[in-house]
Amino acid sequence: MGHFCGRTDSQAANSGRFYKNLTLLNEHENEIKGLQKEGRSASAYIQANPEARLFQYANRVERNLRELKRRRRELVEKGRSKESVKQVETRINELMLQFNERVGALQK
Repeated sequence: MGHFCGRTDSQAANSGRFYKNLTLLNEHENEIKGLQKEGRSASAYIQANPEARLFQYANRVERNLRELKRRRRELVEKGRSKESVKQVETRINELMLQFNERVGALQK
């Protein structure tokens, strides 16, 4: 009996993992900003949590996803082709997958 190796590309799995990672990075952002506000260095925190340095990237990805979801909603409301909606959904999934892979690479 073989086992599965490779990427999990299902949108549901990808989305769940994305939001879990996003929550984690939001927590890191709050911790880093708290340290900075207290006039303390965040270097040791980032060294212990290397994925924490991705919090600004996470914010950009979140904005891009919000825009893509708005675009998808507009396409549906205007009755555009299923293919055009599918293209936006594919891009959403790809963006989440790239984000998850980048976070995962730093967590190892």
